[in-house]
Amino acid sequence: MPAKALPDVLTLPATVTFECPAGGGHVGFLGGDWPGTQDWLGQRLLAHFDTLR
Repeated sequence: MPAKALPDVLTLPATVTFECPAGGGHVGFLGGDWPGTQDWLGQRLLAHFDTLR
């Protein structure tokens, strides 16, 4: 996806956190070396909820 297709972070609502991994990829899909794992989204959600305590 070209950078111009991404949202302007300054125009996003305060309730939205824009994350763009340096390595690209799809949110919540595979992470790590081949064949990858499916735990990235779960780990990210738990880390987010930890910040709300």
